[in-house]
Amino acid sequence: MDKTEDLKTLIDAFIGYRDLLTPIQSGLSDFLETYNGVRDDIEKLNSAFDGSAQSNLQSIAKTLASQAEKSTDLSSRIEQFAKATNKYVSQIDNLVALLEKTEQRIAAINEIEGKASAQIKKLDAVIEEKKINYNLRDLQRSLEGYDNNVRKVSDFINKDVAEVLSENARKIDAIKQGEETLGKELSEEHASVEALLESSQKNAELLKRIAENNDVNEEYIYAVIDKWAASRKVKTKK
Repeated sequence: MDKTEDLKTLIDAFIGYRDLLTPIQSGLSDFLETYNGVRDDIEKLNSAFDGSAQSNLQSIAKTLASQAEKSTDLSSRIEQFAKATNKYVSQIDNLVALLEKTEQRIAAINEIEGKASAQIKKLDAVIEEKKINYNLRDLQRSLEGYDNNVRKVSDFINKDVAEVLSENARKIDAIKQGEETLGKELSEEHASVEALLESSQKNAELLKRIAENNDVNEEYIYAVIDKWAASRKVKTKK
């Protein structure tokens, strides 16, 4: 509140100072103009001192009287201006002191802001560090969960693969057993075929001899062969 009043008083003093200075400037201008006029009249009087000198002297006296009045008024105004100037200078001093106090307070505020800014930076650094730590913890928890899931999947896959491998082993054993059985059957069949071929060759040889000797009817022989082939499921050419 005091600062506001000081500023208001300073502004009012400046306005009064300006209002006093303006008429003084105007009075000085009029004084100079009157002085120039008197000087011209005196020069004219000196150059032409004749019958019109009385009127010139009267004009000069009147001008001087007016100038004296203006000088008195001007002196009064100058005195008022001097007082106002002293007041204005005093207010300026007060303003300078106020500005110095304000500057000191601004410097103090800037110092406080600097300290606050430094504290904020430290706090931001702490917060950022906390964020990083929390992120690392979250990452660690995520990795642990991932490892658990991978372990579960791995166990499931291993179990499934083991079952598949076991099943494949059983199938392979079954195939091997089937191949062995088939091999035995093929061996037996091969032996049967060889025996059959041998028997067929013997029978054919026998039949050939019989046919050559005409001991048996030919149709009867073929009927016997067809019957034998049918019992053996052997295809014969007609």
